[in-house]
Parts: sequence; structure tokens; C-alpha cells
Amino acid sequence: MKTSLTRDSASKVRVQVEATSEEVEPAVQRAVRSLSNQVKVPGFRKGHVPRKVLETRLGAEALRDAVLREAIPELLQKATEEETLAPVISTVPSARVPERAAENLHWLSPPPQAIDGQPAVAPVGEAPGSAASHETPNPAEINEERLLALVSVMIALTGISIGWFVFQKQPVRAMPRLLENKYYVDEIYDATIIQPIKVGSREGLWKIFDLGVIDGILHAIGGGIVRLGRTIRYMQLGFVRGYAAIILAGALIIIGYFAYNGASALRFLVK
Repeated sequence: MKTSLTRDSASKVRVQVEATSEEVEPAVQRAVRSLSNQVKVPGFRKGHVPRKVLETRLGAEALRDAVLREAIPELLQKATEEETLAPVISTVPSARVPERAAENLHWLSPPPQAIDGQPAVAPVGEAPGSAASHETPNPAEINEERLLALVSVMIALTGISIGWFVFQKQPVRAMPRLLENKYYVDEIYDATIIQPIKVGSREGLWKIFDLGVIDGILHAIGGGIVRLGRTIRYMQLGFVRGYAAIILAGALIIIGYFAYNGASALRFLVK
């Protein structure tokens, strides 16, 4: 650590301290631990938020201010001891630094960038889901958690005690039928859920819908085609004389149709 003094008057001294990163690292760790206990980050327990996540969520400026709040008192104390100064008051100066000095600070990650016109970070206590710096656990919640833990322990001890008294003299004693059948949970589940599903699937889906509807439609279509084929096949006798007779009958019908229409037209013209 390098310290330089500038005397403004007989009773006022300006102290300038330059510290290496190794000397400031303990203050950085304390600041990260303090912010980690204040901020709620989804996916991380309180007090276990990594430094990178804090710097991204809160911003480099917030983390820098926290580090300076931790480092300035310690560095100032060392400087006064090295230079044998006797401060009149013990008030710690503000952790805010001029913009010029802030430009000389270098951080491990780049400053957060704005996204969609909204700031990427917010000050401590103002970020979404973060806890205020003065937030403390609610005593009522603590008492409730302790009471629930005590009740859980008492229930466990009660069960152990009952088992010890029941089976102490008869270690191989048969279990009650209710416990042996696991409170009939499987039987109730089978009777209320499994069996109704099986009966509904067999009687409704299979016998009515599958056999009655789907198979009925397919069998009706197939049977109709078979009956149509049986009817049409009588026209195919396999005898040439039969085919010739059919052709002759068709020709006579056509000739008679035209002859009848022609005679009707001729009578109309004669009139």
C-alpha cells in the first residue's frame, strides 16, 4: 500500500492511498458476502450468490460502492497508523468517489448494457425480487418454523417409542392386517380406478365402438359389394348365343325407340 499526504492547513491533512488488488481482495470478499445476504436471486440460496451474478444483476457501480465501503475504513486506519496521524474525529468518509477516479477502476466483467431501452441493472434493494438492505427475518416466521420442526421430531419419536414398546417382548410378532395390507391403498386404487377403466374399455370401447361401429361399417360395405357382384355375375353366362341374343334385344329396343319417335314426328308434320 502506498500513502501520500498533502497538508491543507495546520490541522487538515489530505490522505491519498493506493492499494493493490491483493490488499483490496479481503474487502471485495466481504462486500460480495454482504450483498449476497441482502439480494434474493432465483436459483441461489441467500449468502451463496456468486460475484459474477451479483455484478450482472446489481451493476458494477453498486458492487464498487460496496467494496469501497468495506475497504476505505481499513485502508484509512492503516494509513493513519503508518503516518502516525491522530484523527480528531473517527467518521468514515463517503464511499462515493469522483468520476475521474471511477474511470481508473477495472472490473472482471464489462459494464452491463441496456436492453430494449430498459436498464440492465438496478441499485441494491430496487432490483426485481431483491431484498431491501434493512430487511430482517420475521420473528413470527422463525417461531413457526421452529414449532413445525419440533412437532416433526415429536411425531418421529412417538412412532419409534410405540414400535419399541410393541415389539420389545415379541420381536417376530405378526403385523396387524391393516399394516400388512398397506392400509388397503392398492385394493382401493384397483377397485376405484383400475377396474372401472378395464370394464369401460372392454364393454364400451371394444364391444360397442370397435366391434359394433367400426367393424359393422366395414362388414356392411364388404357385404354390399359381395351381393352386388353376385347380382351382376348372372349377366355373364359364358355362351356366345346368349351374348348375341342380348345384343339383338338391345338393337331392337333402340330401333323401336327411334321408329316410335319418328312416326310421332311424321304425324305431327302431316297435321
